[in-house]
Amino acid sequence: GNFESVKKPEPIELDQEAIELKDNLIKLKYERAKRLIQEEYATRSTGKKAGDFALEILNIPRTLMSSFDFSAPLRQGLVQTISHPTIAGPALVEMFKQAVSQKRFDRWFHDLRESPFFDLISKSGLYVADPHDIRLSTKEEYFMNNYAEKIPLIGKLVKGSERAYVTYLNKMRVDLFKQGAEVLAVQGKTFENSPEVYKALAKFINNSTGRGDLGKLEDYAPILNTIFFSPRLIASRLNLLNPAYYAKLPKEVRVRALADMGKFIGFGLSVLGLLKY
Repeated sequence: GNFESVKKPEPIELDQEAIELKDNLIKLKYERAKRLIQEEYATRSTGKKAGDFALEILNIPRTLMSSFDFSAPLRQGLVQTISHPTIAGPALVEMFKQAVSQKRFDRWFHDLRESPFFDLISKSGLYVADPHDIRLSTKEEYFMNNYAEKIPLIGKLVKGSERAYVTYLNKMRVDLFKQGAEVLAVQGKTFENSPEVYKALAKFINNSTGRGDLGKLEDYAPILNTIFFSPRLIASRLNLLNPAYYAKLPKEVRVRALADMGKFIGFGLSVLGLLKY
């Protein structure tokens, strides 16, 4: 019968020295993880190494074309930027901050992975791009190579552009998913009793932020990337235009998806009306 509210512990505020120590620890962790992947890559066959090298070289022009423009909000993130401006605003601010700070970028990514919420993100299939991983499959398709950032003079600008692009889309996806998960929790739905709803929510957020599912062609994504400018973005837009896609969604997610698309279409019609006027 004791209904006294329990106060949550206050988050610990780190001083500057503690922040620097944390940044150094995070850097060491990512360097170790990168070395482990490099050792794994070293065991590939000669043919596989040659093929991966060719793919990375072919992807450099697109990476350079996608750099220096801060275009994520109105390219892959267009639908959700329009539908959820209150979520897009903080993501936009974070995008510019992390574009010029590798430490801030690493810290944000590290804190996300260490949070209890990340397990739900992973199980649900929400895509979170990881530039720390040298494997092409973990990257945003516009930055699917590891060589552009090593080009003299412009390499650092390319790396900053990738941080900006990845930051905006990652934060949008995580915040949108968190918002949706909170609504599902209020409805009494957890991943344990309704995993299909959480997976559908993650899949819709992936699609609405330009990360479409390639189906049986998933394993060939790096190759398709050399043929098409952005095959996942094309797949995501085709899904969002397909009524059958919405019909297959669970009711809880379908309502949210149609509401988001309604806001986006309404905004577009308003712009067209103003232009005509």
